[in-house]
Amino acid sequence: GSALAYKYIGNAFYLRSMYVEAMENWRQSLSYFEKMNDIAGIANIQSNIGAIYQNQGNESKALEFLFNSLRNSEQIGDQFRIASALINIGSVYQHKTATYDKAIQYYLRALTKRKKLQDNDQIGTIVLNIGEIYQGRGNIDSALYYFKKAEQAFQSTVDISSVYIDIGKVYELKKEYPIAQRYHQQAYDSAVAMDSKLYEAKALKNLAGIFLLTGNNKKALQYYLKAEQLAKDMNSTSELRDIYQGLAVNYSKLSDYA
Repeated sequence: GSALAYKYIGNAFYLRSMYVEAMENWRQSLSYFEKMNDIAGIANIQSNIGAIYQNQGNESKALEFLFNSLRNSEQIGDQFRIASALINIGSVYQHKTATYDKAIQYYLRALTKRKKLQDNDQIGTIVLNIGEIYQGRGNIDSALYYFKKAEQAFQSTVDISSVYIDIGKVYELKKEYPIAQRYHQQAYDSAVAMDSKLYEAKALKNLAGIFLLTGNNKKALQYYLKAEQLAKDMNSTSELRDIYQGLAVNYSKLSDYA
């Protein structure tokens, strides 16, 4: 009872980004699981603690817990937890360009596991992450290959908008603006259908960017202002920063320094 009680209390704190309190409860939970020699419970909590260290930027501690979780999961042959640990290790390595190759290596191992489990959501996440690594390296054809795989995995889910945006950005880099516009429009339509305000704002911002690049400044202004309103409603500072940068460029093109 106590092991699970502390685990669930920790989960509640974690979801509210209260990492110190989550850590305290998960540490308690871990010691109870260890007393019971419950390997599955131990592996689960080790993975959770690893996630906290990752969020706090302590990558060596994160990897220590994640590798322990992986070892314990392999010991009991828990395919689901093995795959989760591999994904989490990959995402730690994805943070630094120097360890991109290691990230891809762990993601591909996780992908094999997830395909066996037919877990489409996780397959989508993995191929999306691999695509982002290739995009970060400027290898846009490989990025596109993996983003298209993510598009198949995420069909009719809330994550599809994010994939359409990634694909749109690749076509922007290839200077194929009509195709980029089509994907950003699909991202917007999907976000509206799923009532995802954040992705509505992102898609509008990206559409405005395409209009700006192709010299349609009046239309760009219209879309930036729509995106600005949504971003203000959500209090999304990162989106607003991008939007204001775009607006500044657009206003200078319109020779309107208001």
